[in-house]
Amino acid sequence: MIRKLLVSVLMIWSSACAHAQVEDYLQYMPAAMNFALKPCGVQPAHTFKDRLFVSVVAWGMMYGVTGGLKMTVHEWRPDDSDDESFPSGHSARAFCGANIVMHEYKDVSPWIGVSAYAIAATTATLRVTHKKHYVHDVLAGAAIGYLSSEAAYLIKQFHIYHSMIKNKCEKYILFQQCDVIN
Repeated sequence: MIRKLLVSVLMIWSSACAHAQVEDYLQYMPAAMNFALKPCGVQPAHTFKDRLFVSVVAWGMMYGVTGGLKMTVHEWRPDDSDDESFPSGHSARAFCGANIVMHEYKDVSPWIGVSAYAIAATTATLRVTHKKHYVHDVLAGAAIGYLSSEAAYLIKQFHIYHSMIKNKCEKYILFQQCDVIN
């Protein structure tokens, strides 16, 4: 019974993924690298919690901007399949992940980041060659992905800075209250 269920699930999954292009998988490789390199022994610049925070914030901003632009611009794809060509979400996801990898692993080896950017560039190139996007679509997507991840790192720094100020204020207030009691 379990064997039949497993075979059925595999058949459905393989038929559902039959239309998938290589770039449908490549777009997630840089993001996967961000979390897969640490278990392989490569030390990132930040903790898991910080990397997760940056990734969630960056991807949230990236999805918001790309989704908003797709619903606003309505540019037709080169293959005329739909009107959600601008900007390229695949490129945005790939370059967002690649920039995070570069931030996290540039001190270990810049080639780790270069390889992530190579995967992102390959993703963007394949979107154009498969006639799913125009060049300006993938360039805009790459810029959105890059800027989303940069903004996420700035938000992380802002969050850490304000957490330190809050902790100092709480200690100061507690210290003042202790003086008043004595």
